[in-house]
Amino acid sequence: MIKNLDIFNIISNDLEPATGRILISEPLLSDDIFSRSVILIAGMENKSAFGFILNNPSNRNLHELIDGVEIENLPVFIGGPVEKDVLFCIHTIDYLPDSIHINDGIYLSGNFDTIKTLVNLGIINNSNARFFIGNSGWAPEQLHDEINFNYWLVSETTREFVFSDFKNQWERALDFVDKKYEIWKKFPKNPEFN
Repeated sequence: MIKNLDIFNIISNDLEPATGRILISEPLLSDDIFSRSVILIAGMENKSAFGFILNNPSNRNLHELIDGVEIENLPVFIGGPVEKDVLFCIHTIDYLPDSIHINDGIYLSGNFDTIKTLVNLGIINNSNARFFIGNSGWAPEQLHDEINFNYWLVSETTREFVFSDFKNQWERALDFVDKKYEIWKKFPKNPEFN
């Protein structure tokens, strides 16, 4: 039996959510899609927000979803439960037409024909881009409410982290925050099975 559940309380959430920051789910969040998730906040407007789960790969690759993509090793991630029929891309290509700057040299989408061309040329690859089906969205005040309920820890991040290997990304995200959350890394994903 766990005697001190205070170790799972988020008490340093004084950092406001903002475009370019990440959300780190608390370790006991049992929702399958958000369990141990790291979400890049890609936009905020009028206290609503949207972003992408960085560490939830689907079982599909980009060439399976988009005609004309020849590269076979670009995984597509599940960005969240909203707009599940829309493909999104975050990347570091600053000259891509129609892309939107998120933060720290990270951009959202852009001209899709140009994206396909750059993928086929090998310019857009796993080290500088991530593709998502769907996104995670919050109505006005919803994200702030979830943060107040301690579902999310807000943190700064880096471009290198956003495009790093998704494996253990939740654990590595905790390196950005107070050392008191280090214990979260050791907590089993399914404590009822221990």
